[in-house]
Amino acid sequence: LEEQLDAEKKALAALKKKMEDAIAELEKKLKKAEAEAADYKKKMEELTKDLAAANMKIAGLEEQLDAEKKALAALKKKMEDAIAELEKKLKKAEAEAADYKKKMEELTKDLAAANMKIAGLEEQLDA
Repeated sequence: LEEQLDAEKKALAALKKKMEDAIAELEKKLKKAEAEAADYKKKMEELTKDLAAANMKIAGLEEQLDAEKKALAALKKKMEDAIAELEKKLKKAEAEAADYKKKMEELTKDLAAANMKIAGLEEQLDA
C-alpha cells in the first residue's frame, strides 16, 4: 500500500511538474502575444494618425484644386470674351478696309478721269 501511495505521490508530483511547465509555457506565450498586441496597437495608432494627416492633406489639395479650377474657368471665360471682342473688331476693320478699298478705287478712277480731262484741256490750250 505504501508503494502504491509513493507511486501516486510520484505520479502527482510528475503531473504537477508537467502542469507547472505547461502553465509556464502558456504564460510565456501569453507575454509574447501581449507584446505583439501592444506593438500592433502602437503601429495601428501611428497608421491612424498618418491616415488622418493624409486625409487632411487630401482635403487641402482638393480645396486648392477647386480654387484652381474656378480661376481657370474665370480665365477661360475672360479669354473667350476677349476673342469674341477681337473677332468683332476684326470684322469691323475688314469691313472698313473693304470700304476704303472701294472708295480708293473710285477715287483712282476719278483721278484718272480728271487727269484725262486735264490732258485734254492742256491739248486744247496748246492747239
